[in-house]
Amino acid sequence: MPEITGCVKVVGVAAVVVIGLTIILLVVSFSSLEYYEYGFARRKSTGTVDTSRVYTYGKYLLGPDFKFKVFPAGSHDVVINNIAAFTSGRGVEVIVSAKFQYFLRRQELHLLHKAYDLNYQDVMRSSAVDAIKRACTDFNKTETFRNRSDVERHMFQAVQTRLGGKCCPEYCRDKPSDCPFECKARDCNDDTERGIFVDVRYFQLGSVRIPDDLQKQMMESILIQERALREDFIQTAQIVRKETDKKVQQIKNNAREVSRLATAQAEYIGTSATASYTNVVETARSRGLTLLYSTLNISQQAHKSSFDYLRALKENKQVHLTVDFQQRIAANAWTHQ
Repeated sequence: MPEITGCVKVVGVAAVVVIGLTIILLVVSFSSLEYYEYGFARRKSTGTVDTSRVYTYGKYLLGPDFKFKVFPAGSHDVVINNIAAFTSGRGVEVIVSAKFQYFLRRQELHLLHKAYDLNYQDVMRSSAVDAIKRACTDFNKTETFRNRSDVERHMFQAVQTRLGGKCCPEYCRDKPSDCPFECKARDCNDDTERGIFVDVRYFQLGSVRIPDDLQKQMMESILIQERALREDFIQTAQIVRKETDKKVQQIKNNAREVSRLATAQAEYIGTSATASYTNVVETARSRGLTLLYSTLNISQQAHKSSFDYLRALKENKQVHLTVDFQQRIAANAWTHQ
């Protein structure tokens, strides 16, 4: 019995040890990646990396001898400060600053690992700097400062092509507006068109500076142009004022002409109306006198003249008619009584 009890204890201890070791091995066999990471399975004992599968966010049972070789899955922000570049023409030196953001291509991560391992960031930066310098030579000094949006777009395209190649990334299917400029379909198999296996999606041009003496010359040139424009505006304003004064004078002259014409027409109408009135009155008077003479049987010219004379005196308000002097005195005396 004591021997059986001892055997049972040994077996129990062994089982506990085995279970504990199994749990430990199981725990250490799990490896995990965060949501912002890509990874390859790497054997700890030999250091070999399996690039046949790219792992993303989650926990994986790889085994105790494996762990992940991690690559960033998010944005890589690159800041380029104060690099010297030359414009076209005489080759004026400018100092350029810029920023851009790129993403690793999951489907080509094994190619990136094979070419650069984890030392790709310096390669990306130096390649972008070279692309920016080359792009700057496509603009002269004036265009570099006056056509900033065109310069930024051209530099973006240069960096995008240099780092990302000429093949269209997979995300173009969902966001065509974010695709590189004039990229080719993703079925292109030429490695020379793949770039260095990243997608440059955003680019921001920073400051563009030139030497002080050149800046002074450009400022003077701009001031001369502005003065010329100012003089043109002044001359144009003078011409406009003269033309306006001329039009105002023409309008006033037209108004005077219209006023005078209206006055003349009014006088003519008034004169015509007076003449017509006089003609009508005199015609009626002549007819009336003819009828009167006929009715009263006045045929002698002397009687007609006397009648016309008396009628004229009666129409004169300054004349008072009486029969004779004595009757006038009598009339006045009767009035005072």
